[in-house]
Amino acid sequence: MILPKPGIPELLPSLDDTSIAIYKHALELGELTVESVAVLTGADPAEAEATLSGLLAMRLLHPHQDGWVPTHPSTALATLLAPVEIEIRMRELDVARVREEVAALLPLYEEHSAARELPATTIEVLDNLESVRSALDAASAQCREETLTAQPGGGRQQEMLAEATPRALAMLQRGLRMRTIYQHTAVFSGPTRDYVHEVTRKGAEVRIFGEDFTRMIIFDRQVAFVGDRTRPNLALVIREPTLVGFLADDFERLWRWSNPFLAAPQRITREPAGGMSSAKRTVLRLMADGLKDEVIARCLGMSVRTCRKHIAEIMQELDAGSRFQAGCRAMQRGLIDSGPLSVTPDGYLLPDGSDPAAAADEQDPGSRAAAGLDRVRG
Repeated sequence: MILPKPGIPELLPSLDDTSIAIYKHALELGELTVESVAVLTGADPAEAEATLSGLLAMRLLHPHQDGWVPTHPSTALATLLAPVEIEIRMRELDVARVREEVAALLPLYEEHSAARELPATTIEVLDNLESVRSALDAASAQCREETLTAQPGGGRQQEMLAEATPRALAMLQRGLRMRTIYQHTAVFSGPTRDYVHEVTRKGAEVRIFGEDFTRMIIFDRQVAFVGDRTRPNLALVIREPTLVGFLADDFERLWRWSNPFLAAPQRITREPAGGMSSAKRTVLRLMADGLKDEVIARCLGMSVRTCRKHIAEIMQELDAGSRFQAGCRAMQRGLIDSGPLSVTPDGYLLPDGSDPAAAADEQDPGSRAAAGLDRVRG
């Protein structure tokens, strides 16, 4: 018989029922031979020898004269596992050493890779209004081919438009292509409509989109200014080509889904008597999605006050005591669907069926605060 080699086995052996029965037999007899095992198991000598090899690998038998005698289980464990446990401990110490040595190189790698792969000018944070204005003025002057502008929220303030108009006309006179996307409620702002009318006569293209999107301006697809709605005086200036390309692709997707911006809405549509306006149905749909008032207002480009006014009127019209009850009754009446946001035949999602001037007065104050990016053509 070939005895198991001393040292550490690649895989620790295991016991089966036959091996346990043979070990018990060894304890009863005091000694085993191949012949006695063959008689016990009914196997031939070769099979009996293979069965004994398992007990030998577990160190539960040790040689004695012409056979084998049982080993105390504790002794067998110590003999079998001690080398393995020593090896494990040595490996753990080795792993800890390598981890510490390699981790010490991390600051060195980060220092050199940052200088090599991500220049400081690739992404720049401008955290004050004057810096944003200066950077936008410089980018506008250097622009040679096109500007892509996304302006969420309602209409723009008149003083901002007065500042932006000469710059936009000058860029258009240089032959630049200018495309701008506003949120739908901008059509109710008289100054914004006048501005759009003037720049579109000179070749600019302007569209509107129903839902919320990111405020950004992209010049020649080389530099992008991205606004932060929570910090209106902050802007990211991005020059990394992959990121700028991603933003430009996002603008193109919005552009394809947008509607033409008319200088003035042709008319305001109302639902039939006893029905619910398209704007309220949209608010209702967003309410059913579980959105908060602030989020609904931002999605629809209106102030939180106007949004809550719509919600109160919806609750009254549905005679509902809770939002859940309003949702149930709206579903029963078929007022909620999963289609795109409702728009008028002219392509506008109206804030309500009343005076457009009132809607303009109810613009989201947060959109007025975004003065930095709002001061450039867009």
